[in-house]
Amino acid sequence: MRLIHNQIVVLFRNLLEVGLTFCAIMTSSTEDPEPTQELLEDAQGGLEDVDDGNLVIQDTSSSASTMYEVTREQSVALRISNWFILEILATVVSAGALITLVSVLAIYDGKPQPDWYYMSLNSFISWLSTISKACILFYVSEALGQSKWVWFAQKVQPIRHIRTFDSASRGPYGALELIWTLRGRHFAVVGSLAVTLALAFDPFAQNLVQYYEGKVTDTSNNATISSTSYYGNYGGLFQADAFSVEYALKTNVYNVFFSRDTETPWSIPRYGCSSTNCTWDLVVSLDARALCANITEHLTQSCKYTSVETDSRTGEVLNCTASLPKSHIDAWALPYDPESDVAQAVGFVVKAADSSQAIIYTNATTSAIQFVEPLMTYHGSPVGLRWEATECTIEPVVRSFRASVKNNNYSEETVKIWPDRTLVKMNYTDDPDYLDTYPDFAYTNDTDYQWHFYPPWPGELAHLNPPHNKVFNYTLSAEKAIGKFLRTILTGYYWQNTTGYGYTPTEPDAALYASQDVLQAFHREGRKSCSDVSCNVEPGRFNRTMSNIAQAISKTFRDSQDTTYGRSEVTVTHIAVRWQWISLPIFIWLLGTIALFGTVWKTRQKRAPRWKNDPLPLLFLYTDGPKQDDGLDGPKERRITDINTLKVKLHGARSHE
Repeated sequence: MRLIHNQIVVLFRNLLEVGLTFCAIMTSSTEDPEPTQELLEDAQGGLEDVDDGNLVIQDTSSSASTMYEVTREQSVALRISNWFILEILATVVSAGALITLVSVLAIYDGKPQPDWYYMSLNSFISWLSTISKACILFYVSEALGQSKWVWFAQKVQPIRHIRTFDSASRGPYGALELIWTLRGRHFAVVGSLAVTLALAFDPFAQNLVQYYEGKVTDTSNNATISSTSYYGNYGGLFQADAFSVEYALKTNVYNVFFSRDTETPWSIPRYGCSSTNCTWDLVVSLDARALCANITEHLTQSCKYTSVETDSRTGEVLNCTASLPKSHIDAWALPYDPESDVAQAVGFVVKAADSSQAIIYTNATTSAIQFVEPLMTYHGSPVGLRWEATECTIEPVVRSFRASVKNNNYSEETVKIWPDRTLVKMNYTDDPDYLDTYPDFAYTNDTDYQWHFYPPWPGELAHLNPPHNKVFNYTLSAEKAIGKFLRTILTGYYWQNTTGYGYTPTEPDAALYASQDVLQAFHREGRKSCSDVSCNVEPGRFNRTMSNIAQAISKTFRDSQDTTYGRSEVTVTHIAVRWQWISLPIFIWLLGTIALFGTVWKTRQKRAPRWKNDPLPLLFLYTDGPKQDDGLDGPKERRITDINTLKVKLHGARSHE
């Protein structure tokens, strides 16, 4: 980008030098008196008299053709003028300015605004458009000035047209007047149109660029995100064959139930983003996912009368239950009775099921969790109550994903998931050197085993440092600790009626973790919009809860190990080029160029003198009046009373065919 900037500066400097040199040449050529001076020397009499307020013009004995022959002996400056060298050079400079403008804008279109040392982009556009416009107006003005000699070389024309042509070469008002006077029937109209449209040249050039806010990579800051290819953390040994989970995992999972933060920090892995926007290439990490299936069709519903005894009444009520036959868990509901202390008591049950009790996930290495709950409130008999049963499990996987931060909001897009794994014995406990190195190493029969994942994604594993031979490891001890934790917190019956709630565990070790608090939070989350127990429960809420638990476990996996680097993005001003606005400057250049070369062609065709905008030759072109007695041309006089009625003819040029 620095090289492009230097090239642009050099190109612009050279173009500016050419433009300034060209302006100096134009100034010197305009001040050069040689063409007019030669005509004055040849006139030998010139302006003779002004009498009584009437203009008297006197011709010399030399004809216009004689003056035309004198101009053949020219200096270098006259040759430059006669061959329209400066005008042609002006077309080249103008075109070069436009080409440079278009080229630079094409380079920066859709890219950040350049931070140039010498000028801004707007100033650059203004300079180039000014140079291009000035050159166009110069050669168009000269073309219009020359057009009047072509106009009078064709045939006798009203002398007032001289003033009209002269005004057209000076600005848009005169150009419009010339268009009106000629009714668009002469080549000079093309140049007049270019002069008129040049009024909009600068506004169109300034409208070329539109600015907007865009994102670019901040090379001074790297974005980071946690990822891992290994997880084997666990807490203390609390049974002969089991560990507790580490504190970080327990905290993250508890936050699924107890946190009221809508940002769900328990699901977002550790990342660093110095700006509000960051992106990462494909990330691969050890992860956890929840698998859930609806098993409502396997429920068996039964109703029977149950004896109840309260302060207000004694008797039997109809108690309906929904049960899963293999695991023998059931949920129950009592009938609606507004006068009863146990009115409309409803509850759910959640319990771990081993492979022999599971219905769908019979091969899961982590116990399946089964959940049964009534979905609808009812009035009267609970016989028609609708139930929902769900079976879920959480398994380790290797996941590839794309992570991003947009406006401080973190998100991930899953690309691939690899669930296949192999159990490998590592023989740690058989290695005396290992045990000597880690004297506090606690182990069970499972400590020597690891699950190994071999995802076939070699290109996506390059970010791993170290690469771990492209193997992802998950220890059996960590898996069993997590399985024990989930079986313990997701266990028990939980019910509620108009007077209170109750909890009964279905796992003997439920007191090891906060099972009752977890189920109470889960129950209230499902009924948080209810005024009492009489409300409908949203289907599928256990699926979502298990998915949230899997995200919390994944966060724990990833926050424990490696870091993957990404790109931090910052907001900067970008350029959008609206190319339609370049059409008018290019069109004006085309009109001016056509006017110039058309005038050159007409001049050569009519053999008209190349006097352009020089006004002094007008004093020596009038040859009307009476002949002398000898029949020869000589000085002649005529009083002009109304210049608006005077007509003249340029002699020495080819007549109009």
